[in-house]
Amino acid sequence: MLQMDGNQVIGGAIMLTLPLYIILQIWCGIAWSGRWRLAALVPLIVFLPTLAVSVFELTRGSNLWPITTILFAPVGSVYLVGAAIVRAVRRQRRTA
Repeated sequence: MLQMDGNQVIGGAIMLTLPLYIILQIWCGIAWSGRWRLAALVPLIVFLPTLAVSVFELTRGSNLWPITTILFAPVGSVYLVGAAIVRAVRRQRRTA
């Protein structure tokens, strides 16, 4: 049976936030409009440079090349989920 310690579980969870962030970023950027779309695109200000650094490090043969994007993904995901919650609450208040 496969056994994992707490650090492996946390590390795996952090690495899984990268695909989550990318999906959220694409979805929010397409689905939202106006100022909400602008708010959804804010994380790209940080993500695109971290992606560029990762690609640069990959070309240099570094074994830690994806670390900057992996470490940014939880922050970007939390931001987008928070923005989605605020947007949903504001839309619900507007219709009530």
